[in-house]
Formats: sequence, C-alpha cells, structure tokens
Amino acid sequence: EKVDDFDDATDGVGSKEDVALFDFSKKHVAGSSIKALDKMETVLAYVVGDALLTPFWPQGTGANHAILSSLDAAYAFRNACIVEREGKTKDIKQVMKEREGLFRAMRT
Repeated sequence: EKVDDFDDATDGVGSKEDVALFDFSKKHVAGSSIKALDKMETVLAYVVGDALLTPFWPQGTGANHAILSSLDAAYAFRNACIVEREGKTKDIKQVMKEREGLFRAMRT
C-alpha cells in the first residue's frame, strides 16, 4: 500500500519530515575475522563489532556480538603475543584458526 501523506511523520519538533526505515533484507558478514597483513604473520588485523557481522536489531544481537567479538579478538591477540614471546610454540596459524572458529560459532 502506498503512503501519500507524511504530515504526521516529523522530527518531533515539527520542522521537517523525518521517516527512518531500516532494511533488514541484507546481512553483511566479514569474509574473515582475522588476517595477517605481512608474509611473516607478525602484523595481524582483527575485525570486530558491526564490521564483523551486521546486527539484526529486532533480535537485539548488536551489543552482544560487539562485546563477544571484541573479547574473542583480545583473546586471539593475547595468544599471538604468547606465540611471539615463546618463539612460536603455538603457531600463529593455529591462533588464526581458533579465532575463525569462534567467529563461526558466533554467526550461528
């Protein structure tokens, strides 16, 4: 049904029309939650929050995903630091694989 008149849809002050619609038909999911930026895998980039997974507001998942993905990134960062300090006793690829596993679990 077409709505022709938005006279009642103002910004609360009545000075301008203010209609906000949210499109929930598209969901953005990052291709990866962690990426090595150099060949030696010493510089890692972590994707967190809304950049990692678009929140679905009706379910209230935005804040939860933001907090959980930040904690997961901090955990991966900690493990990467331990790998570096201890001479790669736990491989960086394993740290990255573990972070991706946490990301997959959060997506479902």
